[in-house]
Amino acid sequence: MILAVASTESPIEFALHNATTDPTDEHRALVVREFGGAWLFIAVREPVQPVIDGAGRLLESLTVPMLTGDGPHGQVLLVFTSEAELRKRSAQAHPLSLAGRTVRDIVARDGMAGVVLNPAGSWMFLASADLATAAPDSSQP
Repeated sequence: MILAVASTESPIEFALHNATTDPTDEHRALVVREFGGAWLFIAVREPVQPVIDGAGRLLESLTVPMLTGDGPHGQVLLVFTSEAELRKRSAQAHPLSLAGRTVRDIVARDGMAGVVLNPAGSWMFLASADLATAAPDSSQP
């Protein structure tokens, strides 16, 4: 059963809300499908000069201190659906907005176990294997 969406929610927030209030395989799959095309935020310690193109892809290989955590299978990247969600977790961090596809690539590049979406609220863990199946951002080739 797909639940109703509030008009201010993005598709990924809608999917995450449904998956956390009614945790079915269908709702979890919807979060994974929306991940690749979503604009997401990661928290960095210092402001970063623009390093992404209009599609949210990294212009160069970049290593910056990012907010991460330890999961049962290794390090996870903390990822947020909005700046407000990021502020709930870390008021002093600086938001870096990236396409979900780019976040997926960072997780794979750095050998992380996966991501935790919105760790300060209704959260969900997605393993790197889940992210590999996420739909690509439709604005990218």
